[in-house]
Amino acid sequence: MTRKNLILFLIFSMVLWGGTWTSAKLVSVDAPVELLIFWRFLPTALSMIPFLLFFRTGFRVAIQELALLAVGGFVIFIYNIGFFSGVRVGLAGAGGVLVTGLNPVFTFLLTLIVTREKATLRQIAALVIGFSGGLVMLEVWTLSPDQIFDSGNSWFLFASFTWGILTMLSHRIQKTVHFLVYGFYIYLFCSIYAFVMSLANGSLGQTPVELPFWLNMAYISIAATSLATTVYFLSARELGSRLASSFIFTVPVSALIFSWIILGEVPAIHTVAGGALTIAAVSVINSSAGKGRRQ
Repeated sequence: MTRKNLILFLIFSMVLWGGTWTSAKLVSVDAPVELLIFWRFLPTALSMIPFLLFFRTGFRVAIQELALLAVGGFVIFIYNIGFFSGVRVGLAGAGGVLVTGLNPVFTFLLTLIVTREKATLRQIAALVIGFSGGLVMLEVWTLSPDQIFDSGNSWFLFASFTWGILTMLSHRIQKTVHFLVYGFYIYLFCSIYAFVMSLANGSLGQTPVELPFWLNMAYISIAATSLATTVYFLSARELGSRLASSFIFTVPVSALIFSWIILGEVPAIHTVAGGALTIAAVSVINSSAGKGRRQ
């Protein structure tokens, strides 16, 4: 596949990722959160099997790796509790900007804490800008503590922080496990955790039967998760991780556009301004990391 085609597929994948926020908003009121997670990740795990067979990666992993994959599945389960709970009470477009914008900022901060590396002044400035962008998106100067929790923003912040933990764990696991095998197992474990919780809460019988629900779940699970994620990692392998990761900046934009067109959520000025600040911060962080690797 040519470089041009890879970039086009990569952009398409980012658009699919952005659309998940709108689809999640549409289904969030149809079923309990744990049931939504189950029906998102069981089809996702099953849809990964053809990719595993096509690329002949196999399914075997070491016991130690399986244990880490189980932890990764639990973390992504926790992330999705924040994801679906947030869009249920908050705005899908704003959530897409807030979470995807702060994900890299939280990840970088957690990396500094865990590795005990010293941040440069430029990186510290980027962190300050990134968190300032998050505060602007939240409009914290207008909100009381109760309003922050009622608006869904607390769930979005929780999801963003959790994704930072998952990113660090993923980096550790994928040193020895193929990304397709990694995806299959964490999605499978996540669906198992969601099934157990659904069974415990007696929510399995609340599964919706309406066609719009299943069309949105198919989009979220298969198109925007297994397909888009696979394309992203394939592109990262061919184009380089720095170039591929830079396209993630298009996710907040597509999330805003989808929520605007489909849900009628007109983007607020503070959301756009705060999102721009976080994107600028992530750009600085990525460029600083790239310089560090070349030295």
